[in-house]
Amino acid sequence: MKRNLDRSKVVIKKRNGTRQGRGFSLGEIKEAGLVPSRAISLGLSVDRRRKSTHTHNIEALKSALG
Repeated sequence: MKRNLDRSKVVIKKRNGTRQGRGFSLGEIKEAGLVPSRAISLGLSVDRRRKSTHTHNIEALKSALG
């Protein structure tokens, strides 16, 4: 079963507020218990350039995956 997560769930917090992100970082995907290739096959957007991990993005991944 293929699950698509909306890109709007990826949130980047900045000094002046938040903005929509390009995808989940590799660290966020790994902390949620996925491997990057599985995340891509599930339809998740992956931003390989990002190095940061945000707890709210990890929690969004975990809750969406069940």
